[in-house]
Amino acid sequence: MKKFTNFKFMMLLSVISFLIFSCNKHSLEPYDSNPDSLVESSKYEDNNLNNLKIQSASFRGVYIDKFDSKIGNIAAEDSVLDWCLKNNFNQISLYSVGNILGQGKATLLNSFIGRASIAPYNIKVSVVAASLNTATSEYSYYNSYPNKFTGITTEYEYWNGTNSFTTFQSQINYMSSINQATGGAIKRQLYISKFTDASNALTADTTIARNLVQNADRIFVVNYVANAYNLSNSTLNKIKLIANASKKLNKVTEIVILFSVNQSSTDPNLYNYFSVTGINHGFADAYNKFKTDYNATTFGNKTSVSIIGYQLYNYSNAVTARP
Repeated sequence: MKKFTNFKFMMLLSVISFLIFSCNKHSLEPYDSNPDSLVESSKYEDNNLNNLKIQSASFRGVYIDKFDSKIGNIAAEDSVLDWCLKNNFNQISLYSVGNILGQGKATLLNSFIGRASIAPYNIKVSVVAASLNTATSEYSYYNSYPNKFTGITTEYEYWNGTNSFTTFQSQINYMSSINQATGGAIKRQLYISKFTDASNALTADTTIARNLVQNADRIFVVNYVANAYNLSNSTLNKIKLIANASKKLNKVTEIVILFSVNQSSTDPNLYNYFSVTGINHGFADAYNKFKTDYNATTFGNKTSVSIIGYQLYNYSNAVTARP
């Protein structure tokens, strides 16, 4: 009888332990009250198990400025990666890579990309190219080192000063060639503010939009306006141009919205909106509000574009706003 009682006690204890374990496990599942937070594309799944809250943006990026001053300094590099992990970024675009490669620091870049791309960070690294020469040297690195960047982000502003879309066309044609040569592994990320050619060689914004869509995997659309967490008419018009061009080319173009936190620029920025000593919004808040506005719009060929996330310009200001 005593042996049987002990057996019943052990069975009861096992049941209680199972229930406790089940409750604890369930409490770790992500919770989100925003139905718009479902990831739009499984291509950008974030495998970082440290971030339990489901994000609305599948692409969450930031430009890392002055990276040539950090490369090789493990503490400085880890500070960037730790901050990105803390703030749930899964994409970074590195400035000054041309300088880094020109200084013979390709091995250091390879080491950094290797650390960034694995747990706990799981961050995809893109490199910024301001010119065709820079893109060429970056591709040379890509072919020579095991830890690969996943994209090239353009920085050439064909709408400004003495620049021209013809020069830009040479760069994006080259990016398309290496995109094809790598089976699509190098993503073409084109940063744009305007659909105007500074040289006036191309006068139709529709022609420029078609060229961009033909040579892009993602288009980074500037939203440097006051209260940029709202969808502005100017930004919506840019998206419409991309949508129309995408429809004609029978493709769906991915769009990343650029938010500025750069206080040194004359352009409006969201520094105070994000700052912990200001309005104190999280970085995803601006995108969620923008996406809510966008979802409420109706326009022709809307299904030919997909708003996949946001990118911040730039790290130096963002890390000051939200340490």
